[in-house]
Amino acid sequence: RDLVRSRGLGDVYKRQVMKCTFCFLFLTLHIALCFNQTVIRDSEPSGIWTLENSPYLIETNVGVAQWDSLYIEPGVEVIFQGYFEFLIKGCLVAIGTMNNPIVFTIDDTTGFNNINTTSGSWRGFVFDNEDALITTQSILSHCDISFAKKIGNHHTLRKGGAIHVDYGGSVDITHNKIHHNVAGTGGAIYVQESTLITNNFIEYNFAYYSGGGIFVAGSDVTIINNVITYNRASLAGGGLIVGGSHNTICCNNTIAHNFAEQGNGIYDTSHYP
Repeated sequence: RDLVRSRGLGDVYKRQVMKCTFCFLFLTLHIALCFNQTVIRDSEPSGIWTLENSPYLIETNVGVAQWDSLYIEPGVEVIFQGYFEFLIKGCLVAIGTMNNPIVFTIDDTTGFNNINTTSGSWRGFVFDNEDALITTQSILSHCDISFAKKIGNHHTLRKGGAIHVDYGGSVDITHNKIHHNVAGTGGAIYVQESTLITNNFIEYNFAYYSGGGIFVAGSDVTIINNVITYNRASLAGGGLIVGGSHNTICCNNTIAHNFAEQGNGIYDTSHYP
């Protein structure tokens, strides 16, 4: 009987040791993950954002200055901690892969669906190289871009929920998933300059005026092989609106299940052939 009791106590002891070991390993992993992050307070970062130092927690408006470049490695997560903007006047190269996309999002989406407040969102990208002497080519490829919102008292603040390509900006937007973004015009993308938009999934975006998915306002825009679905606009162009522009190429896109008062899929006001 004493032998059985001794063995029973031994088993209990072993189980306690195993529990303590598991807890220690879990705590060690948790601490390692907590330290494996980078807080961005520099308003003009450059260089390389690496997967090793991901996630990057954005605590200010950030921008790539003219003549500077920022490269982001596959698998990096860029998580905005508030209503901050990513302004590119230089060159941004964010190229993920199918299995390791680069993520751009907000840390807390509470209040995102309220278009009268900035809560639950970040301010998205603005590509603006108007003052530069030469054009720099930025790339967004294999990225997941979500929960950006452009709202404000002036119309210039309400363009392109996720991406606004302003005059002088130049960017290839390819193989991305752009979803759950909001703006006045161009819920996902607003384009005023030559831009390639190809092989993207553009879904569940909303424009409280026009262009639920994409609003094309500039010239020489190419839109090919995209899936543009489940976007909404209060007025016109649930999926896509082409307004006041020419030389826009739009072909081989899947545009379905979008909604607007005028032109559920495409609304063309360009007056160009």
